[in-house]
Amino acid sequence: MDMTQTLQNAEDVNSIYKESNSIKKLRHKNIVEMYHAFVEGKQLIMIMELAKGGELMEYVRDKGNLNEKEARKILIQIVNALQYCHSHGVVHRDLKLENIMFKDVEELFVKVIDFGISGVCTTFQADRVDAGTIAYMPPECFDGNAQTSPALDIWAIGLMFYAMLYGTLPFWGENESQTKAKIREARLRFPAEIPVTQMGKDICKLMLNKDPE
Repeated sequence: MDMTQTLQNAEDVNSIYKESNSIKKLRHKNIVEMYHAFVEGKQLIMIMELAKGGELMEYVRDKGNLNEKEARKILIQIVNALQYCHSHGVVHRDLKLENIMFKDVEELFVKVIDFGISGVCTTFQADRVDAGTIAYMPPECFDGNAQTSPALDIWAIGLMFYAMLYGTLPFWGENESQTKAKIREARLRFPAEIPVTQMGKDICKLMLNKDPE
């Protein structure tokens, strides 16, 4: 994958370099690998591992929802990748179905991509939460004083697992305001017409706990 971006200003440069530096120091079978990054004129060119199987979003959309065996196989890979990131002080902060790519669709082998707004969360430093995708943000992000922590990614993984099982996100509104309200206040519901084991439901409940602690 040759990812070419035009650099408009210093902010663009810093943002894209941040992504490249985040990826370069991560080496895990379920994280897309970056081989090289260089500037050519006003272009920053990143040469990355090819994941040609498409997005998890497309896969879920085309199938409607996944059976629990498929969903668990994908979930375990995402969890392993993010456990590795967190152990190295990196929080993704923008996990969503679109940022999971298939390396091999038949084997359900996936890669986590897009570390453009990844934050640092170590004993000495914690980036403030200032970006992301509203539908995948946990309630604490709307309080105005939330800081980067692994809890952000755990919530997003829970949303993705739910979406794989049921074909839709659990908290969704017609607009941004409604979506935020549902994330803050709505109860987690499991459609009875889709069979999911109690263990599968419990995993969703644990990850989608509205208390980040």
